[in-house]
Amino acid sequence: MKKYAILAVVLLAATSMFAADLNGKWVAQIVNANNGSVTERIFNLNVAAGKLTGTVVNQAVTEATFEQPGKKPMTGTLKTLQGKPVEIIEGQVTGDSVTFAIMNVTYQGQMKVVYTGTMAGNELKLTAETKIPEGAKTPSGAPMTAPKPQDMVAKRTK
Repeated sequence: MKKYAILAVVLLAATSMFAADLNGKWVAQIVNANNGSVTERIFNLNVAAGKLTGTVVNQAVTEATFEQPGKKPMTGTLKTLQGKPVEIIEGQVTGDSVTFAIMNVTYQGQMKVVYTGTMAGNELKLTAETKIPEGAKTPSGAPMTAPKPQDMVAKRTK
C-alpha cells in the first residue's frame, strides 16, 4: 500500500512538472460577426500542482477620436472593462491541455461557460461552450438555446 502511495505522489509531481506554464496574463481578441465590434477577453491565470485558478474579464475595444475646439483631434484606442473579473472554477492542467469554467450571471440566473484548450508556445487555443440550465427561458418565455461554441486564441502578454 505504501508503495502505491509513493507512486501516486511521484506521478502527481511529474504531471505538475510537465504541465504547461500558463501563469500570467493572456488576451484573446474576439470580433462580433454581426457588427464587427471587438472585445478582448482577458485571462489572468495561476497554476499550482496541476490546478488552474484565476479570473476572466471582457474588455470592449473601440477606435475613438476626441476633439476640442482649437486643438488637433486625438485619435486612439479606447478600452473599457465590461463588468468585474469572474473567478475561474474547476480548473485543471494536464501537460499542454487545459480545462476550466466560469459562472456568468445573466437575467436568467447563473450560466456556466466551460473552456477547453491547448497551449503552444505563447498561444492558448480555447473553445468556450455555454451550458444552458434545463428549463431556462428567454424574456419572451421561449426556451433558451445555447450559442455556438466560441473558438479563440489568447496570446501571452508581458
